[in-house]
Amino acid sequence: MLEYVKIGQTGGGLAGTMAQPRTTITYYKLRRDPGYLAIVRYTAYHPDGKPLKIGEYMYEDTPDQFCELERDVEQALLNGIDASVLSAYEYEVFPLISEYLA
Repeated sequence: MLEYVKIGQTGGGLAGTMAQPRTTITYYKLRRDPGYLAIVRYTAYHPDGKPLKIGEYMYEDTPDQFCELERDVEQALLNGIDASVLSAYEYEVFPLISEYLA
């Protein structure tokens, strides 16, 4: 089912803090096209390190949803929220996501 997994981290602060929050982005590459652009699970943490809120969103394979995916993932990471992306596309297809995985 999975072809590979790639992980990146941003910031140096503790999860749940606003001062350079440390976040993790994980990219799961699917072997087959599932018929959508991506599914992303966002995880926000309480300052004690425990998960506070988890949301999962499906992005359709359209230009608008492509832009929304990139914007949402970047905003999550900049605000201390982890993002796990599941897609059949190579991660290099997504310029902003690729920067965080480099």
